[in-house]
Amino acid sequence: MIWGSEPVLKKRWKILLFSSLGAMGLCLVTWGSMSVVAKKQTAEMDAIAHEFFQNYPATEQNTSAKTLEKLSAKLGLQLLSNATNQDSSTPGEPADFQIITETVRDYFSAQRIKEQGPLDPIPATVQTYLNNNQATLTQIQTHLQSQEAPVWHFDVDLYADFEYALPAYIGLADLRKLLLLKAVTHAQQNQSEQMVGALEAAQALIDVPAQRPDLISYLVSLIAMDDTIAIMRHLEGVPLSVSEQLLAVDQQQLGVDRLRFDNWTFYRSLKRALSDPTRTEDLFSPVDFGLAVLPGGVLEKPYLALSNTNTTRLREKSHDQMMGENICSLDIEALEANLLKEVPWWNVIGKVAMPSFMAQWRKGGDRMLGAELTHHIVQAKALAAEQGQWSETLPNLASQTCPGESWTYAVTPEGEMTLSFSQDLSKQRPGDPDNRLPLIYQASLAQ
Repeated sequence: MIWGSEPVLKKRWKILLFSSLGAMGLCLVTWGSMSVVAKKQTAEMDAIAHEFFQNYPATEQNTSAKTLEKLSAKLGLQLLSNATNQDSSTPGEPADFQIITETVRDYFSAQRIKEQGPLDPIPATVQTYLNNNQATLTQIQTHLQSQEAPVWHFDVDLYADFEYALPAYIGLADLRKLLLLKAVTHAQQNQSEQMVGALEAAQALIDVPAQRPDLISYLVSLIAMDDTIAIMRHLEGVPLSVSEQLLAVDQQQLGVDRLRFDNWTFYRSLKRALSDPTRTEDLFSPVDFGLAVLPGGVLEKPYLALSNTNTTRLREKSHDQMMGENICSLDIEALEANLLKEVPWWNVIGKVAMPSFMAQWRKGGDRMLGAELTHHIVQAKALAAEQGQWSETLPNLASQTCPGESWTYAVTPEGEMTLSFSQDLSKQRPGDPDNRLPLIYQASLAQ
């Protein structure tokens, strides 16, 4: 038989024709099935998302926030990076915080790793800035202590827009640093009352990002905790009421809440993009995810909708698993690996989106341990000030963050006090850059 003869060619064309029709039919059936399932699952998830977002009503910027913005602008700060109508100082003026930004951040980084006091001297350029802006900083401190808490505009629907510029909150973190440095200045001048006032004003600022439900605000609030811990544990005369405020918020619970918000806002953002009739470009490049076999515009959107609902459910499951976990014994890498196994084979994008930022949640627990240590240091110093020597014991040394673990308090014959954690987390997580707050502290009465 000659392969190129006319009868054989006709037969081949028939085979190709029926094969093409079969492939097209299979594609249409698959598309139809995917579309039906995707619509059903999306409707179910929409109902859950609607109920979830009821917990986050819209707010408008209040007078307190506007006043704080104007005062902070005199320091060269913009509290929310995407805020509008903010005054700002002229670049190059002495008030411009940008001149000393790196120096300030380097200073706090150096204080974080200290295992004993005293604090390093404030760099000369930073001290000059504080002196030049003392009146404005005092105004801000008075405002935070006497006026209602500042509240900024918030609309949860904005978070469903991929193009919405999320607030960065870095200006708030920098303002908090300045108030902490003001407290250090007062401490160096033996002005205990003024030092406490500056610490209380700095603590009031942490509530601003904490009241916002997005993940970025949570991470910035953890940076603020780092700053406070780095300073407070090395000061003398800090009231217990101030250090107790560090323990008032369950940072692990807050972290789970913020991860849930991040999960549901991403779900809603992708769902909105998929339903946008004006959108002509691909939402993702199928080749990037090994999905080049998907016919663009036919299977892509139903597939992405199914992937969106599946990934959202799995991430919610991971958040449920975090609740009540002990960060000192939990193997996050193993848990993340198990969650990845639950992603179905077809959900290629889900495998990229998982795991669900569990390391961010662990950061909250790490900061709570740092807060526990700081509170015990303040306790020890307060008792020593009363008794003229280190107390033989400290109350409530059991860790609330890591059940089963505790803090070890000891006083040497030479008069040195030591506080340390019962577990060495650096061995559990070697090389972890986020485990940078030391969980040991040493001090002598001479300091």
